Amino acid sequence: MDRRRGLGSQRDYADPLPAPTRLPIGGEERTEPAPQPGGGSNTPTRRDAAVTTSARRGRHRTPTVPLADRDLPIDLPPELPTDTGAGLGPKTKSDLPVDGVSDTSGKSTKKLAPVEPDSSESSRHSTLNDAPPLAPTTPPHSAPAAAGAAPGTQRLHDPTGFSFSESVTAILVEARRRSASDVHLISDEAPRIRIAGRLQPEGDPISAAALASAIERVLSAPQQATLDERGYVDLGITDAAAGRLRLNICRHRGGLKVCARLVAAHPLSPTELGLPWEVEAIANHHQGLVVCSGPSGAGKTTTMAALVQLFNERQAVHIITVEDPVEIQYPVARSLISQREVGTHTLSFSAALKGALREDPDIIVIGDLRDRETVAMALSAAETGHLVIATMSTPSGAQTIGRLIDMFPPDEQNQIRATLAGALKLVVSQRLIDAAAPNRRVAAFEVITGNVPLWSLIRDQKLHQLPSLLQRGRAYGMVRLEDSLKGLMLSKTITRAAALANADDPKLLGGEDNATPPSKRARGGSR
Repeated sequence: MDRRRGLGSQRDYADPLPAPTRLPIGGEERTEPAPQPGGGSNTPTRRDAAVTTSARRGRHRTPTVPLADRDLPIDLPPELPTDTGAGLGPKTKSDLPVDGVSDTSGKSTKKLAPVEPDSSESSRHSTLNDAPPLAPTTPPHSAPAAAGAAPGTQRLHDPTGFSFSESVTAILVEARRRSASDVHLISDEAPRIRIAGRLQPEGDPISAAALASAIERVLSAPQQATLDERGYVDLGITDAAAGRLRLNICRHRGGLKVCARLVAAHPLSPTELGLPWEVEAIANHHQGLVVCSGPSGAGKTTTMAALVQLFNERQAVHIITVEDPVEIQYPVARSLISQREVGTHTLSFSAALKGALREDPDIIVIGDLRDRETVAMALSAAETGHLVIATMSTPSGAQTIGRLIDMFPPDEQNQIRATLAGALKLVVSQRLIDAAAPNRRVAAFEVITGNVPLWSLIRDQKLHQLPSLLQRGRAYGMVRLEDSLKGLMLSKTITRAAALANADDPKLLGGEDNATPPSKRARGGSR
């Protein structure tokens, strides 16, 4: 066997290094001569043999050190030039082109200090590895996209977002300060903001030209094409001053119109929302279907985000969300969360769900169960061991279950009933009620938990008996809407008139004199 076998592997690694190279072997230090030009002989010298023998002896008394961890001298790249052009100082991160891309004029797409493009290897190395990506402050259609990136995708990863014009931003900021939920901007009319469910004018009329200019700043080229083709477009952005917004931009008889939903900056907790404590038991489930339902504008997305955040804080799982558009953005916690937007990252809800099943998800979040194909994919995912959380625009829990079944043709409904009976874990239905305090609303909840009696009602087509099951279903964690309203009423959060106006069965609220204190299961808006 070749006595130089161990030494040869080390020499092969050291050949590319500058000669001479000092290698510590077996506790000794050796100077290896540089290879002779023209491929000299590799015959070992006496010194080589002595070193080999010493290395073998040292191997028994010195622990073996991985080659990558040894103290090998390496060549560092040359220092960057301290002058990048006339009148410029040392190059810093803030002076580098945004994302390493410059336009043809040689200036960065972000309005930073002017810098001449540097095409050297050392400059490119510094740009890609040392400088963190900087968020663009211009619309995505006016900034050059990175190579291979889909158009318009960069806005979802932008930490600061894009700004409207100053006049529109001022309206949005004032609306958020006043706890408004929506802002309506119409050409040549005064803006209107929705506070506690009621629209009221705010400020002076906004001209058609000013509104068009503000819209142009936030639309990417594909979104502008969608607006021109369909007459409307939905998107989510983060305005630098007004925060996270869900926008609907459309054309109407008077010109352009913008409806901006003021989205929460972060997911709220169940305590902040006043969710019944039974809902938090969702964290114990690892598969099945959970539906958050309610009328349009009742806060279903906010409740769904609170449930997702429970998993994000408590469990290390993979969560995939499919939304249209992405609204609430989740902070980094224990879970891995992948948020996908319909129209930007995927063609449709159903297409995204087909792909999601191959992405190793634990939880799949669906922004809206709006068609039969999406419901079928959601039930299939729930059957195959995933937890599916979705929203649905239905006024009550019973109607939510009925709508899920009625989306399918009659010849398929028996199979869907059997599937739904095994998959349904929780239905949270909610309504926003005018609070006793002015300009404020609170949520009242109805909770239907998955259990054997409920599944029997679904299979046997007896959903009309669900109110009776809710009345005796407290042992299963069920909460009637009237129980939630009673809790809010007795805590003086809402008035009796508001409770009576929203109850499905006002008789269940009882009289003011014989009302009993609410249980903690029906705590409503208080905890």
